[in-house]
Amino acid sequence: MTLLSQLAALAAIVGTGVVYGTDVFCALVQRPALARVDDATLTAVMGNVHRFADRRMPAPGILGVAAAATAAGLAAAADRTARAPACSRLFRFVRDASV
Repeated sequence: MTLLSQLAALAAIVGTGVVYGTDVFCALVQRPALARVDDATLTAVMGNVHRFADRRMPAPGILGVAAAATAAGLAAAADRTARAPACSRLFRFVRDASV
């Protein structure tokens, strides 16, 4: 049960990392690069980016929330008093990050 809880926590971290990694890339690279293009190009590029992102990005967010809830539940079920609060904090962090 402990190994399953740890694997679920790892999946939650990876799922949330994908979402945060995408946000960081957009903030550090995409935004400054697109600030130098004309309005028509900006509209076309961001329209295509959002078209693909709207289909693909929900999966890592859902994976992160579901895995964090699973990790918290498994840690509580295994009666790991030190791990259950940490996993529930992880769940709240992932839930808040996905909003």
